[in-house]
Amino acid sequence: MGQEKNINIPDAPVYDFISSERELQLFAREAMQCDMVAVDLEADSMFHYREKVCLLQFTTPQTTTLIDPLAVPSLDPLQPIF
Repeated sequence: MGQEKNINIPDAPVYDFISSERELQLFAREAMQCDMVAVDLEADSMFHYREKVCLLQFTTPQTTTLIDPLAVPSLDPLQPIF
């Protein structure tokens, strides 16, 4: 327990993970060039805790990107996408 194990799974999906404002800015510029972008989000329980988005997922025809909104100080670079 407590140790991560790297397991090689053939054909496993690959994700980009963003946890900095610079990475988010670069991603937003790339996503703006796409004709389609799918968006999903995960949040803490809205019944027991203060509402808070904990994960954003963007999928474009080229890649899936996970964004940690708790680590990125501002999500402003995503505004033009919406």
